[in-house]
Amino acid sequence: MPAVKSRALVISEKPYKERDKIVTLFTEEEGKVSAVVKGARNPRSQLSAATRLFTWAEFVYWPGKGLATVQEASLIDPFYSIGENLETMMLASYPLELISTFYDQNQEDPVILKILVYYLYYLAHEKESDPELLTAAFQLKLLQAQGLTPELSLKGQQDCPLYFSMEEGRITDKRAGEGFFYRMNEDEVRLMQRLLATPIHKLKNATAPKEMSVKIIRILNHFLRDQAGKSFKTYEMWDENRSIMQSVKQEGV
Repeated sequence: MPAVKSRALVISEKPYKERDKIVTLFTEEEGKVSAVVKGARNPRSQLSAATRLFTWAEFVYWPGKGLATVQEASLIDPFYSIGENLETMMLASYPLELISTFYDQNQEDPVILKILVYYLYYLAHEKESDPELLTAAFQLKLLQAQGLTPELSLKGQQDCPLYFSMEEGRITDKRAGEGFFYRMNEDEVRLMQRLLATPIHKLKNATAPKEMSVKIIRILNHFLRDQAGKSFKTYEMWDENRSIMQSVKQEGV
């Protein structure tokens, strides 16, 4: 089988043997690919920097029955600054876990990959970008790509109490039936509509009240969790850290 050359994002990494590591790549050519990188844990290895979490690079690898083998890797953007801020790193890790969960091996989605690269670029390089708002946008675009787009219509529901139904995946003005409901207001729903409809590159400088974006992330994480049948550790870590930091700020007032 010939070698594959493809741009890819490193969405997970773990140690393997004494000097190697196993990475999961989200590639343009073959979707999600798990690969062994020999010698990558040696700091002197040319493959060390290009196979770190969040790295966007061009890879050459040999496909295998279980694991591919990375032969070459050329850095495009390592997004180093994401790792310089703990909260940003926790938040940026969450979409990577979503990709790992919702995509099978060799399942490609170049559109979502492009959105993810934009997302990480803005978190790393655009200091005016709103990380929470961009995360909510990514959640919605992932749901859309998976055929799970929430129904966000407000037709006939203005001036009524609004709820997001986890069971039905839609906005309703009635809290009836089984399942879990989140109370929402019209501004929150309209922000979700905007994030779903607007290309990610046009949200680079978009802003919204932080607590509104955080609430939307929480609602969509619950919906994604229900669809996946599992919780997301990266989200839980980010949410716990955010709660701790809020408590510290309140105690300092």
